Amino acid sequence: MNIKNLKLNGALACGLALSVSLAGVGCGKRSNCYIPERHVHKYINNVGNGTTITAYFDSESLDLDDFSWTEEFIDVTQIDAKVFKLLTREKLFDAEINWNYLYHKMASHHDYLEFFWEYDTKEIYTTKDDDGNIEIHTRTVHHEGWSPDPYHSDTNGTLRVCHHRYRAFCIVSEKGKFKLKSSPLVDDIRNASYKFPYVSKNCDEIVSKEYKRSPKELPKLTVNDFPRFEGPRLDCKDYYLPNAEVDY
Repeated sequence: MNIKNLKLNGALACGLALSVSLAGVGCGKRSNCYIPERHVHKYINNVGNGTTITAYFDSESLDLDDFSWTEEFIDVTQIDAKVFKLLTREKLFDAEINWNYLYHKMASHHDYLEFFWEYDTKEIYTTKDDDGNIEIHTRTVHHEGWSPDPYHSDTNGTLRVCHHRYRAFCIVSEKGKFKLKSSPLVDDIRNASYKFPYVSKNCDEIVSKEYKRSPKELPKLTVNDFPRFEGPRLDCKDYYLPNAEVDY
């Protein structure tokens, strides 16, 4: 399925040229919707700081996860309805429509350090043999993890620089069924979303690179002491990024 063509026909939510109708007559306060034609409703998620996510879902639920139902709707074809069912199931929304949310999400992310810690403890446990005799044993249990605290008493000098990358999706048709296809992880969501136009609220993932230093050095270190990851082009606030390195 060609996603760009589907968007151009005005049926998908990302087709802003499609006029939005008010469904005040057809839908009640409890979303008892009686609109006979196939349609999907506009949902809103107020994420704070004046930022809102707009999505179109195939649902009549007043609350869908963090999204709130509205009376606004768009008509869809039978084929597009199947696409919206997939978008609804995965809670995906159009990246371009929600560019303000995505920009502020990227702008809020900063690289940071985490420090590896580990230690061993002795644990006592018992077993019982076939005759009912109880035996007492000890074993060594290893504990490990990552902490933002460079003063953690069990750090061993291993640290990592953590960095946010982003993933988007498109919809493809395989053997008559619609499926999601994921983009590679990218440093700027615009390097993926031109071809993969749908994103989720949690579209970011953490990647990291590990380094080794003396434990005594750890409290003095900052992310500026290590090679930098590529970051998003925050100097450009437009959705269409000049000379975007699109990762297809």
